[in-house]
Amino acid sequence: MRIFLSIIYIISLVSGVIVFYVYSLPVLTTNYGSLPVISILTVVFLLLFGIYGLIGIRLCKTICNQNNMPNSEIEVSYYIRKKGLLGKLFLFPFIHIKSRYSLVIAFFGSLVWIVILMVIYFGIVVKVL
Repeated sequence: MRIFLSIIYIISLVSGVIVFYVYSLPVLTTNYGSLPVISILTVVFLLLFGIYGLIGIRLCKTICNQNNMPNSEIEVSYYIRKKGLLGKLFLFPFIHIKSRYSLVIAFFGSLVWIVILMVIYFGIVVKVL
């Protein structure tokens, strides 16, 4: 199952890069303006889904090898807090989403970032413009 999920996450990362390339190439060559918001959110979702999934697999593998998962939330919390401020900021879904499955954490973690970026864009950027 880990190999199948790893392939899905890698495909997500590669497709995020491809979508970014496909959407940004016409903008760079024609100077029509900036990238549409939906394309940026699509790229962010695909990239974060792949990254969170691969990190989730790695965390589960290291924690499952150490013990039988009774204190997995504590172990994950300790691992993320050890990464510093950027680790706390970027890896917060692993602390707040209580699931053993990397697919659930990757999906909802990416979805949370999309909502955060939409609130920032429509709440701050659109009001300024």
